[in-house]
Amino acid sequence: MNRIKALLATCLLVAAAVLPVHAADDWQSLTTQAETLYRQGHFDQALAVTQSALKEAEKHKNNAEQISASLNGIGQIYQDQENYAEAETYLKRALAVREKALGPNHVNVAMSANNLGALYQQQGDYARAEPLFKRAIAVLEKAQGAEHPAVAQALNNLGAMYLNNKQFDQAEPLFQRALAINEKALGRDHPEVAQNLEHLGFVALNRNQAKDAVPLFERANSIRERAYGGGHPEAAIGYNNLARAYLAADRNDEAGPLAKRALEVVESTMGPSHPYVVSVLKNLAVYYQKTGKEPEFKATVERIKAMTTAPGQS
Repeated sequence: MNRIKALLATCLLVAAAVLPVHAADDWQSLTTQAETLYRQGHFDQALAVTQSALKEAEKHKNNAEQISASLNGIGQIYQDQENYAEAETYLKRALAVREKALGPNHVNVAMSANNLGALYQQQGDYARAEPLFKRAIAVLEKAQGAEHPAVAQALNNLGAMYLNNKQFDQAEPLFQRALAINEKALGRDHPEVAQNLEHLGFVALNRNQAKDAVPLFERANSIRERAYGGGHPEAAIGYNNLARAYLAADRNDEAGPLAKRALEVVESTMGPSHPYVVSVLKNLAVYYQKTGKEPEFKATVERIKAMTTAPGQS
């Protein structure tokens, strides 16, 4: 759920002209359906439809881009579900297909390198992530110009890696540059802008600058709600992040309802055992502890322990 990569739509909505007309229509219809399901939070259904799109693409010759787009889509859904082994398999395949078909310095190769780097970053494997991000940035800057949103995404991913590795001085200028690019190219209310704002907010929180972080998370939360609707997992990320900022700023009465709403949305759309539930529960535990709700605090901590010691959780 840590959105440090391109949206599924970025990978799926590519030209299908190299396929026969009817096949192209079938593939595009499936990928569009998958995008809709993904945006609605129906990840299992989106995965199944994208797998069907891959099978359709593999029926025909000379359509490496459609195959790689579907592979990328499948890999990114698995990544959102934190099924990292499957995600790596598909994202590596996508990169290999594109490198063979397009050469090492093509824009789409850079995007696949970026996506694979994001997977490694999410797992804390910075040694493998960093060169992939830097490769993506260099290729994209040369091919599309320094102010392109794809460059911003790659900058954001490299910055996220530095953030997670507590290299805040390296992370902040990358996030600032990514924000400036996306605001200019996509508009101030685009979901990618929300992601940039949140990363700047996390830099502030890690520097114990909660007052600086709060307005960043407030703006990001508003963007997410407008873009996805309040019942989408992406909106839940906004609620949870803002709750964390409010807690850091001792605005506990505002934090509690947001964390509870985040939990409700994540459980209803992704299930009560999804790994992101733990992130929300941690904020709730802090809220209960800070407000003296001892029974609720203990129950929440026990649930966190149960989830983080269960098979498949960490």
